[in-house]
Amino acid sequence: GSEAEDGSSDSSTVDDAQYGVEMLNLLHQVNADLQDVGWYVCSSLGSFLSETFVDTQYNFQKTYGDKCVAIVCDPLKTLQGVLTLRAVRLTDDFMKMYATKKESFSKGSALSSENIFVEIPIVVKNTQLAQALISELAASTQLRKEIVTSAGSTKAYLEKNLELLLDSADELSQDQNRYQYYLRRHYEQEGRRAQHLQRVRIENEARRDAGQELLPEDAEELTFGKAVHHPNRLESVISTSHLLSYSDKISQFAKSS
Repeated sequence: GSEAEDGSSDSSTVDDAQYGVEMLNLLHQVNADLQDVGWYVCSSLGSFLSETFVDTQYNFQKTYGDKCVAIVCDPLKTLQGVLTLRAVRLTDDFMKMYATKKESFSKGSALSSENIFVEIPIVVKNTQLAQALISELAASTQLRKEIVTSAGSTKAYLEKNLELLLDSADELSQDQNRYQYYLRRHYEQEGRRAQHLQRVRIENEARRDAGQELLPEDAEELTFGKAVHHPNRLESVISTSHLLSYSDKISQFAKSS
């Protein structure tokens, strides 16, 4: 599969996705793409969900079939001694919705973080030699000492989660403000359209009595101010997903401390 790492900027994420596409094209040229089952991404603290991630996974499933998956690994959790791997794929309903995303994400569709992805169970199998090595390492005093030392980094881990939680809450608040602005502008224009239609109907009553040609009452194509577009609901869903993810991690940390 191809690789992408969760960077701090959108440009780096886009470059990673482009690299994955180019690599797949090269594999296809040498007939080495028959065993592709998906791609993987390194995502710190579980914040893998983004519009670029969704778009990349959509293209993979559209090109290679519905069984294509994305493997998400968390290197920070792994360094703390907990191997963190997730396999996810887009749901069938979301695939259909994303195909017409401009219409679907701006309408009253039931879009939430729960119905975007479905998680696939991962089973890790080791050879007998690997199991023997793990057993030997488990009895090592040095390994236990390293695990205890890594536990000291949990404070920084918690602080980072709190920082990201606040950032996600701020992003969600901005999304809600944009949506409230859209509603205000939308209802203002709908009110102007209703007033216009009422005036036309009154005018038509007078024209009908005078035997004159009636004015068209269809005001759908008329504009009453600058056009406003429904904000992309996928952005709010992603912010909500991040908020829930960081909240769960903080709750787990509080329970274990």
